Amino acid sequence: LDKLFNSFAFKKLGCIPIALTESLAKDTNKYYGINNTIVVNNGIDVGRFADSLITKPEAKQRLGVPDDVFVVGHVGRFSPQKNHRFIIEVFGEVVKAKPKSCLILVGEGELRDDTTRIVQKMGIESKVKFLGIREDIPEILRSMDVFILPSLHEGFPLSLIEAQAAGVRCVVSDAIDREVMLTDKIVALGLDESPESWCAAILCPPAQQIPFGDLDDYDIKKVSERLLQLYKEDS
Repeated sequence: LDKLFNSFAFKKLGCIPIALTESLAKDTNKYYGINNTIVVNNGIDVGRFADSLITKPEAKQRLGVPDDVFVVGHVGRFSPQKNHRFIIEVFGEVVKAKPKSCLILVGEGELRDDTTRIVQKMGIESKVKFLGIREDIPEILRSMDVFILPSLHEGFPLSLIEAQAAGVRCVVSDAIDREVMLTDKIVALGLDESPESWCAAILCPPAQQIPFGDLDDYDIKKVSERLLQLYKEDS
């Protein structure tokens, strides 16, 4: 029913679909048999994440983490697609190589209790902080040395845009659209790679990558102007 309704709206009523990335736009055009999908990025307040008013040691102190502890972090709902079990497995390898490490998990969801049990079973509960839903994400990102996102699939990982805006080094799955890899501090690995390989990428920064996009294109001010212009053109 959804496909029928949208096809009618796009083909007969003149409605124009908007997608978040070029690849999603191509998929939309193919799915509905059209060719006019417009790409408008999802926006964030880049300045809020880039211009943090606190230092990394201060950010760690607020979370009760000593300054000399290596912090790996993740922001996302505890759901199957976010692959928290793999995050814990990778962090287990990080602890073996770098005992003074901490894992910060921000979010809630149906798999939080399961994730807590995995952490307890591995005996690393003293090194993992479950922060729940937070409003101070820029400050929490400031505390991180590495942001990890091994998602099984992603539509548009806004948390990854925020982490890059905050200047955090990111290790992510290659299932994520390359269009949202926007800095030279990000590396993508396959989910068939071992936790040890992910650990190595986390602990040993790879050679600088070539960004696939521009972080400024995701600034909410620019995105708002783009949307406003589209509606003006259609009016």
